[in-house]
Amino acid sequence: MADPRDEPSGADQGVVTTQPTTEATPPPVVPERGAPPPPTGVLGLLVREQSIIVPLVAVVAALLIGALLIRAQGVNPTYAYQTLFTYSFLTADGLQGTFEKMVPLILCGLAVVIPLRVGL
Repeated sequence: MADPRDEPSGADQGVVTTQPTTEATPPPVVPERGAPPPPTGVLGLLVREQSIIVPLVAVVAALLIGALLIRAQGVNPTYAYQTLFTYSFLTADGLQGTFEKMVPLILCGLAVVIPLRVGL
């Protein structure tokens, strides 16, 4: 005698399945033998959050190295940076000069990056 559970119910009529409906779970990720553990502390933060922290650290390092070089010339780095930023961004002539220097550099960068991204 046939088992009533083998017969399709009203909801299952017309549905043919050839594969079992269980989903395969991926095997757990096992770290390779001898692989170092992920970095922790400040280094771990830099590795995990590269998208914003690394460029910020690079800018701060460049400003500090520049301050050392300015100080070696006998000028106050605070005064030098204040004058640089004030003239470059807060005066009409300085802002125009900044854009005159900036636009060609941006266009040159785009002329290199766009073909590389497209795969040329």
